[in-house]
Amino acid sequence: MKCGEELFDEKTSDRIDEVAKKKGLWGLAARTKVGKVGTSIAVTINKSIAQFMNLQKGKEVYVHPESKRKLVIELTS
Repeated sequence: MKCGEELFDEKTSDRIDEVAKKKGLWGLAARTKVGKVGTSIAVTINKSIAQFMNLQKGKEVYVHPESKRKLVIELTS
């Protein structure tokens, strides 16, 4: 496909879901709104994602845009 979208058959899709569940990734996606903290903007991370990634207040992360519509947050340690 020209748009870069990749399609999978039902069997492959079921396998992807199974692997995601085994890794504990199933159901971790969440919507959130951009807020404001002082003069900066902020994005909150819900408790289940924070626990899965072992995020705690004060932990350092690396934030960078992957495109105009995708923001990546990586743990630095």
